[in-house]
Amino acid sequence: IAIFPNFAVPVALAWEALDRRNSRFLHTDLMPPTVRDAQRTFKVAWHGFAMLGVIFVLMVALAYQGVARWTAIQNLESSLQENQRRVNAMHQELTKLGMVQEQVVNYQANLRFLDSLIVDPGKWSRLLSNLSQDFQIVNRVWVEEIRSTPQGFNLVGKALNRDRIPKLSYLLPQPDLRRVARVVTEEGEITYQFEVNAAVPQPSATEMDSLRRAAPPVFRPETVATAPSPASEAALKTPAPPPGPTAQAGAVSASQD
Repeated sequence: IAIFPNFAVPVALAWEALDRRNSRFLHTDLMPPTVRDAQRTFKVAWHGFAMLGVIFVLMVALAYQGVARWTAIQNLESSLQENQRRVNAMHQELTKLGMVQEQVVNYQANLRFLDSLIVDPGKWSRLLSNLSQDFQIVNRVWVEEIRSTPQGFNLVGKALNRDRIPKLSYLLPQPDLRRVARVVTEEGEITYQFEVNAAVPQPSATEMDSLRRAAPPVFRPETVATAPSPASEAALKTPAPPPGPTAQAGAVSASQD
C-alpha cells in the first residue's frame, strides 16, 4: 500500500465494497449527499407523504361513491323488475278488459236488435207477406237480398223484363228506386238487376192492439204502493153518510138524461 499511495484509498474502498462483512474495514462513503439521495429509489419527501394522503382520501371517497352507486343501481334494478311484473299483470288485465268490452259491445248490439224486435216483432213477417202478395201481381222477379235500414228496408233483386221493376216499386210503400243495371249472363240471357229502398208496411189496428196487450208494464216510481196511514184506514172503515136531497135530485136528473 505504501508503494502505491495514490491508489490506496480507491483500492481500500473497492475491497470494502467486495467484503462488507469484514470488520477490519471502516464503512466509508465518499459520494456527495445529493448523489446518495438520488440513488435512494424509495425515499419519499414530505410532499410525497402529502400526495399519498390525498390519494388515500380520494380512493376512500371513490370507493364510498362506488358502493353508494352500486346500491342505488341494485335498488333501481329491483324496482324495475317489480314494475315489469306489474306491467305484465296489467297487460293481462287489459287483455281481459278488451275481451269484456268486446262482449259488452256484442251484448249491446244484441239488445238493440231485441229492442227493435220488441218495438215491432211482426215487422219481417208482415213485410214478407206483403212481398209475396206483390210477387203474385208482378211475376218473374227474384229477390237476392233484403237488408234492414233506418227508414225501412233495402231490396236487391233481378227481373227478366225491365218494365216489371217500376210495377213492383209502385206496390211498395214509399219506394225509392236506387239503380237498375242490365246484366248479360254467360248463356247470353239479359236480366235487369235493381235496388230499391222502401218503408215497412204499418201494422193493422188489430195487430197494434195485440202489441199493446203484450207490452210489459212500465214501472213508475210514483205508482209504488205505500202503507196506508191511520187516518186513511179510519176513513175507509167509517161508513159513508146517506145521500142528501141534493145528491138524490142529481141522481134523478142524471137518470132522466
